[in-house]
Amino acid sequence: MIRQRIEKGRKLAEKHHLPRSHQVIVSNIIKAPVSLLYYMWKNDKARNQWMSNSGIIIRKASRNHSLCMVWLNNQSGVEVYFFPLGDNECQVTVQHNQIPDLKEELKMREFWSKSLERLDIIMRT
Repeated sequence: MIRQRIEKGRKLAEKHHLPRSHQVIVSNIIKAPVSLLYYMWKNDKARNQWMSNSGIIIRKASRNHSLCMVWLNNQSGVEVYFFPLGDNECQVTVQHNQIPDLKEELKMREFWSKSLERLDIIMRT
């Protein structure tokens, strides 16, 4: 009888268990005001200047603080956080969640790193 309860508990746990997913967190300090960096992310035309393949939909935005987006390629979630470090410097952190496998995780880590580097270069010119 105890064994039956344990097995029933396992089946319930498996039923509600989410599949394992991967996550990428990439951060960069960029010399630019937080308001300009926020604009460069939020505005589609501005974002396309530095981010290739920007198939995203913004779900929620908190001005000069954060953006929550859906990555259309695999319906995963992307969050971007802005941390001002002074008048003309800001840390930008990208957190990409629900990545299906390790191969895609490595690909997205490189994508976000290079995207933040391109944004940094544009902000310097």
